[in-house]
Amino acid sequence: MRNKILIAVLIISSVMCVFVFGVYVSTGKEEREQINVIAETISGDRDEYNSQVVTDSPIEETTQALPDISMDSIRQSIVDSIRNNISSKTEVSLPVNIIYQYPDMPSGCEITSLTMTLNYIGINVSNKYLADNYLDTTEYDMFKSFVGSVYDDHSFGCFAPVIVKAANSFFMDNNINAEAVDISGSTREEIYDYIEDGDPVIIWNTEDMLPTKNEVYYIDGNEFIWYDNEHCVVICGYDKNNNTVEIADSIAGKVTRDADTFFQRYEDMLSQAVYIRVK
Repeated sequence: MRNKILIAVLIISSVMCVFVFGVYVSTGKEEREQINVIAETISGDRDEYNSQVVTDSPIEETTQALPDISMDSIRQSIVDSIRNNISSKTEVSLPVNIIYQYPDMPSGCEITSLTMTLNYIGINVSNKYLADNYLDTTEYDMFKSFVGSVYDDHSFGCFAPVIVKAANSFFMDNNINAEAVDISGSTREEIYDYIEDGDPVIIWNTEDMLPTKNEVYYIDGNEFIWYDNEHCVVICGYDKNNNTVEIADSIAGKVTRDADTFFQRYEDMLSQAVYIRVK
C-alpha cells in the first residue's frame, strides 16, 4: 500500500509540474518568478511526503487513504495563485518586423504601418500594393482620404478611418477572414491590453515625438487642416517598470519611447488607433 501511495503522489506532483511548465513558457518575467515559487513548493512537498512514506512505520499506516485531489482542483489552485499575485504583465514585446517607407514611399507611414501589422498576422502583402490599390486619395480631409501621394515627400497623410477602409476593402477582395477596427479614443491601458493579447496596434503620434500644431492650407480652393509632424507607427510592446513603449517605426526602425510622451503625442493626434481583428 505504501508503494501505491508513493506512486500516486509522484504522478500527481509530476502532472502539477508539467502544468506549471506549460503556464511558465507563455508568461512574462514577473509571472515566471511567481510560478518558480509554486514549482519549488510542489517539489518540496513531494520530497517531504516521499521521505515520510519510505521510512519504517507501523503496519496500520497501510490503511491510509489516497489523497482526494482532482486535476481540476490542482489546475485551479495554480491559476488562482498566479492571478492573486500578478494583476497583469508588466513587460511585453511582439515580434513585428520593420518595413521602411524610405526611399520609395516618403509619405507612406500610415499604409506602411498597416502593412507591418498584416505581415505580423501572416498576410503577405506589400505597402506598395496596398497604396496603389486600396488607399483613397480623392478628398482633402484626413478622416476621409489620404491627402496627397505617398510617393511625394511634400504630401500630408490620413487618419484611422482611411486605413480601416483600405484594410477592410483588401480583406473583402481577397476573402481574408479579418477586420480592421477603429479603436480611436482608447486609453493607454486599453492599448496595452491589445498588446498583452498578442495584437499590435496601428497608432498615430508625431515623428521623433516632436510637438504638433494645427496649420491651415488651401488646396485647389479647399481648406485643409494639417497636424504638423503627424506620424503613424505600430505599437508592439511596453515595459511598465521602465515606463516605455516599443514601436515599429517605418522611419526610425524598432525603437523605444517614453510612454508618457508617446501617449501625449497620441492624444495630440486626436487619439487615432486601429486594431486588426482576426475572425
